[in-house]
Amino acid sequence: PITPALALLRPRAGEALPTGTTFLASGMRTAEADWRLELVLLGIDGRLLTAVPIPLAQAGSADWQAELPLPSQVSGQAVMQANLFDGAGGLLAQDSVPVSLLPDPNDQRVLLLFQPQAGATAVAGYYLYFEGQSKLPAENLIRLALLDATCQTVLIENSFRVSGGGYWQGFLPLPADAPAGPACARAAFGPPNSDNRRETLWPIMVLGADDPLANQIVVLGSLPEDGQVRSGETRPLFGLAYNAPNDTLYLSLALPDGTVLLAETVETNQYGYWETTLRVPVGVTGQARLVLFTATAVQTVAEASFILQIRPD
Repeated sequence: PITPALALLRPRAGEALPTGTTFLASGMRTAEADWRLELVLLGIDGRLLTAVPIPLAQAGSADWQAELPLPSQVSGQAVMQANLFDGAGGLLAQDSVPVSLLPDPNDQRVLLLFQPQAGATAVAGYYLYFEGQSKLPAENLIRLALLDATCQTVLIENSFRVSGGGYWQGFLPLPADAPAGPACARAAFGPPNSDNRRETLWPIMVLGADDPLANQIVVLGSLPEDGQVRSGETRPLFGLAYNAPNDTLYLSLALPDGTVLLAETVETNQYGYWETTLRVPVGVTGQARLVLFTATAVQTVAEASFILQIRPD
């Protein structure tokens, strides 16, 4: 008798796979010729996204390959899994790897999610910040949601209208009683299970508001990705600071030699949201460091820093 064995060698764990394409997976197996081998792609919510059978031409040990179509509708974290069944359908062996599904920006319809990403942290009772880009969003509506640890039950959902696509930002107010622990963040548009559906799903962590780590997070939501600003520019800034002592965020902009260009305090609201205006001094060019932090009278609690490149006006 043959001892069943199965290995999924490609993709590698964590490999990024473009949606809307066909991926060539490979592995090894030890099987009888009348057993059944299949390759499947699962969402982190357990949904079957796609599956293909893999013929077993002969008994024994052999390599295998299979082309698996990757649907355009779902992106984010997923699981590719190989399953070996006996002739009666009983599962004999299984191997799986986590993968990341990345949308093709050249697709007819696109939903990109820049924040949050896998492993992001949210705090119960505060905003969860979403940022992304869309193209031809169905119904011109973006839906944001927090789901439970299985990524199946919606805990809270919110939606907002966009004008035909482009860059978008949104805030999802988490309930104060949102359960602490693993959860999922989802951005989507279009009816579920339709061709117009696009959704991105990432696992995140939710902290209780009284968690000792819940005051150690500062989020900036409005800085250009390349950090480019102009001398003399006035730019709005906003973001989140969770559990900030005295509901206060501190902001500074300094040159590499330590020269402070500006320093100010900003008040946060009940959801941790803050906003202010960055006024880049006239005549200053080159690199500068933007620092956002919260603090007590004796120590810094949370800090985030960003490098800006100040161009001539």
